[in-house]
Amino acid sequence: MNRSTTSRSTPTSRQARRIAIGCAGGRHRASGLAELLARALREHGRDVEVEHLHVHLPRVLKAPQ
Repeated sequence: MNRSTTSRSTPTSRQARRIAIGCAGGRHRASGLAELLARALREHGRDVEVEHLHVHLPRVLKAPQ
């Protein structure tokens, strides 16, 4: 994580922020990236909640052409 990104908010400004990450199917890259981002933010002292919205849905794959 880039320090310039994390230093923009002061320790006293604890407004909730929402970050949405998506990918085709939503069960692999997006889920993994969300968990890695949450871990990095927690390591920087942030309170983080992760909610996976579409894990229960079937994967959407394109048919071969």
